Amino acid sequence: YDALEAAKKQLANGVPVDEVFDSVSRTNGYTIVRLLKRYNVLDKENTFLCDTWYDYIYGFSEGFFPVCVKNKGVNFINRDGEELCDHWYDRFNFFTEGLAIVGDEDKGYNFINYDGDVVFERWFDYAYSFRNGFAEVKYKGKYYLLRKDGVLCDEKTQKPIEDGATQMA
Repeated sequence: YDALEAAKKQLANGVPVDEVFDSVSRTNGYTIVRLLKRYNVLDKENTFLCDTWYDYIYGFSEGFFPVCVKNKGVNFINRDGEELCDHWYDRFNFFTEGLAIVGDEDKGYNFINYDGDVVFERWFDYAYSFRNGFAEVKYKGKYYLLRKDGVLCDEKTQKPIEDGATQMA
């Protein structure tokens, strides 16, 4: 922690970010920094977004940074450095069209919204990000297109599946 406090003092004294940290990555006006194999984010004023240092921080997407803690999982932090979800997930993909893919080893894949809520009742075998209002998902071994309202559609025709066994609740 002495090194972290020293970094804060160096920043306050105007030492350039690149000279303070082991690595620096700039994205959308923010700076992801690494010090002692731990990561944090600086805002435009070189102020830390949060007090927590993570094992890894991924790029910025739709207002959120995916963050990783070993033996805990993946979560997201917002522009204020607040963790989005109560639950930590095993896998993730970035937010696109307002939703991010999350994976749970026991349940499968689903999507969360900007509030961190799981969007769909059903978990999928696999999921791809939303694009043009649809996400390709694998459910019970078959591929479908998923609409944001939760309706499964035929991949080719984009028409809703009428079979009650495969339609979303």
